[in-house]
Amino acid sequence: MSKTIIRIIALAVVAVAMASCGSQKPTEKAPTAEQIQTYTPATVAAAMPDWTDATLNGKVSIGMTSSMVMKMVRGKSLSISLRPLLGIEVGKLYFEGDTVTVVDKYHNAYLRESIGNFMGEYITVETLQSLFLSRPFVVGKGTITPELASSMEATRPDGNRRWQMMPKRTDKRFSYRYEMEENRMLQFVLSLGTDTDYAMNFGKYMVTARGEIAGEITSRIPMGGKIVALDLTFKSAKWNTGLNDGIDIPADARRLSFDDILKLISNM
Repeated sequence: MSKTIIRIIALAVVAVAMASCGSQKPTEKAPTAEQIQTYTPATVAAAMPDWTDATLNGKVSIGMTSSMVMKMVRGKSLSISLRPLLGIEVGKLYFEGDTVTVVDKYHNAYLRESIGNFMGEYITVETLQSLFLSRPFVVGKGTITPELASSMEATRPDGNRRWQMMPKRTDKRFSYRYEMEENRMLQFVLSLGTDTDYAMNFGKYMVTARGEIAGEITSRIPMGGKIVALDLTFKSAKWNTGLNDGIDIPADARRLSFDDILKLISNM
């Protein structure tokens, strides 16, 4: 009897071993050089769908955290509408041409400055649109296109999926680079001299009708002569609706400095 039991156990062990061997997946081979996707400035440019206008809903943190609606008309204007309660607008930042206007409806105050004085001479409406839509750009020329891709170069310090993109020609006054994962921008860094770095980080990408955009953006950017923490969270995006945008300054509004505006927003 004991021999029979031992034989049964032995047969069971063999059967289990054979079954497990039969169920194992074939060993996956490492991808060949031909199978590895190569990401370059050209592939980034090809992944950027065209658009005419965009409306993004989410939250913004700049001195306070508030629900917001961001509107863009490509190449023309960009606005951030602060709506902390029940969708009611209490403040708005509006960029158009070379001017930025900030209206604080809650305190009946406003600011109007040139974008260069307000955020730095390298910042334009097109630059802000590219950054908030998570699209790399060439300074002074706009969002990267197949034509502009040739002015950028790529390096791969962390392997094929992670790489850096930067201009082939450097400017003595500043330098900048993009940390990339495939065709997605993870970080934009602008350096002025040796001590001043402005950085924006991009994460939680989401799919929209006109390509992927970062669902979260955290940044340190120049604004009003200060380095300001500006954090954005996007929940939804609408594209190409034919929107028009603008800003109205109340006739009796007080004109204030950026410091004054920030203090008022922080105390809401």
